[in-house]
Amino acid sequence: MLSHIRLDEITEQDLLTLVENKVPESHTLEYKRETYKRNDKGKRELIKDIGAFANADGGDLIIGIEENDDGVAIALTGMSRAKISKEHERLEQIARSNFDPKIDFQMREILLSNDEVVLIFRIPASDIGPHRETFNGINRFHIRGSKTTDEPDVEGLRKMFLAPYMREKKIREFVDERIALLKKNEGPIKLVTKDWIAIHIVPLREAHLRFGYGNLEQQNFLGGFVPIRADGYGYRPNIDGVLLSVQDFSYTQLFRNGSIETACCEWCYDERNKTIIDGKSLIEIIVETTYKYIRNISIIGVQGPYFIFWTLVGVGGSYLKFNQEIAPRKCFDRDLIRIPEIRMDDSYSMKETLDKLRPSLDALWQAAGYERCLYFNDQDEWTGP
Repeated sequence: MLSHIRLDEITEQDLLTLVENKVPESHTLEYKRETYKRNDKGKRELIKDIGAFANADGGDLIIGIEENDDGVAIALTGMSRAKISKEHERLEQIARSNFDPKIDFQMREILLSNDEVVLIFRIPASDIGPHRETFNGINRFHIRGSKTTDEPDVEGLRKMFLAPYMREKKIREFVDERIALLKKNEGPIKLVTKDWIAIHIVPLREAHLRFGYGNLEQQNFLGGFVPIRADGYGYRPNIDGVLLSVQDFSYTQLFRNGSIETACCEWCYDERNKTIIDGKSLIEIIVETTYKYIRNISIIGVQGPYFIFWTLVGVGGSYLKFNQEIAPRKCFDRDLIRIPEIRMDDSYSMKETLDKLRPSLDALWQAAGYERCLYFNDQDEWTGP
C-alpha cells in the first residue's frame, strides 16, 4: 500500500515493493498495465475508476503496474517516456471535466530505471460528494468496493450522500473522547494542574502517514509543532504517532491520521482576590499555534479541510483579563469551555486565518462576559497581538 506515503515521496522502490510483496488491488488501490484507450469506452472507464475512489475512501490509481487475474501486482512495466507528457495532459483533462461536482485529485509521474514512466492518480475521499459522471450526457454514480467499481443501489446512494456528514460526526466524537481522557488526566502525559487549554486540529481526510510523522526529526519538521509555551521539548514515538512534551506542563501529540492535539496547563493566577487568566497571552498563543500547526501539516502533505477545536478546562470562576485598560468583566460560569469548532479549507495567510477564526474568538470573549472580541476594531481589522 502507498497511502501512508506522501505522493511526492513515492519512489521506484516503493512501486517495486508492491510487486515483490505481491500486494493485491484493494478498496484503495487499483493497477493498470497500460493507459486508458482513447475511445469513449476507455474514457468512461477512467471516469468510473476516479469517481468510485472519490465516492468511497479515496485511493491510488497506478498506471504502469501489471496485475494477474486475481488483481495481484506481478510486474512494474511503466509507459513510454516519449508519450507520457501528452498522455498525462489527456487523462487529466478527462478526469477534471466529466464530474458534477468536480473532483479534487493529484497526479504524479515517476521515472523508472528502465526509462519508462509510471503515472499515479491520488484521489482523496471527497468531502463534497457524491460525484456524478456527466460524460456524453450520462448521469451515473460509482463507488469503490473491496476490489471492484460498482453502481450503488438506493441504500448505497443514501450512504454516499450521508458520508461527508458521518465523517464530520466521527471527528467530533474523536475530540469528545480526547477531552474526556484529558479531564481524567489520562492523556499522553500527566498535567500538573487542573487548569489547562487544548487545541485539536483534525483533517476531514485521514492522511495515513508513514510511521506516524515518519522521519520529521531528521527533516527538521518537528520544530513546527513545538508544544505550547515551551522553550524546548522531548520527543518520542508512541502508539498514536509522535509525542513532543515538556515534562508535566505541555505537550503536542501528532497522530498517524494527520490529527494534532496540544495541551498546556498553569494558566490561572491570583490577583486582588480574583483568579485571573492573562487574556492577551492566551489569545496570542492559541491563534499563533493554530496558524503555525495548520501551515506545517499542509507542508508535510496533510490536506484540508481542517476542523479546529479550542477547549478550556478548570477555568470556572476565573476572569479573562486582556490589559490594564480592559478590566475583567465576568468570570467564566463553568469549568469546561468548549469553543464552537471552525472549519478551514486550506492554509491561509495570518490575516485570512484571523478572519476564519473570528467566530471562535468572539465566542471566547463572550464566555468571559464581553460582547465580542475587542481585538477587532469597527472596521473588522485585527488590532491585537
